[in-house]
Amino acid sequence: MTRRDLLLLIGGAVIALPGAGRAERQRQIGYFEPTSPTDLADYRRGLNETGYVEGRNLVIDFRWADGEYARLPALAADLVRENVEVISAFGGPDPAKAAMEANRAGRCRTASSAPHW
Repeated sequence: MTRRDLLLLIGGAVIALPGAGRAERQRQIGYFEPTSPTDLADYRRGLNETGYVEGRNLVIDFRWADGEYARLPALAADLVRENVEVISAFGGPDPAKAAMEANRAGRCRTASSAPHW
């Protein structure tokens, strides 16, 4: 799955949320990956193409593990506690697995660049 495909998936997940067709409101998504902060211009551009603009109708909560993979479960759990509507997990199967495990109760949707974990 390409990064663009994932962005479209995230946009679709946000659009499918209850109330998406009503008056525009600010959505909250979580983004995390196992590395340090990276250039997110493409990520933001993809969200903009689906109608979501950070600061206007979208809040993005970022979490970075700085190469410490053992931190991934705690970072994902933190995003679930923050009540994000979608978790974007980048960086392979480990972040995807952490996001799915943290979201066992189904409180939010998850989207990952990893095809399977």
